[in-house]
Amino acid sequence: MSFFDPIGITDLAEPAMEAEHRRELDEKYRRVEEEVRKTVAEAEAIKAQNQAGANNSNARRRARREAE
Repeated sequence: MSFFDPIGITDLAEPAMEAEHRRELDEKYRRVEEEVRKTVAEAEAIKAQNQAGANNSNARRRARREAE
């Protein structure tokens, strides 16, 4: 350390500070992973809706062709 620490309190505090930093990072990573999962689920739902819409459009086109 760059400052005077006559009783060695820094050595006692460092592990706790590092543990707190790890907890903070873990929480940030957990939140990011949760957001990624939500975004992927939303994208998959939109993709399914678009596919269902395309299937409906194709079915309507086929029905019109067959009616002609």
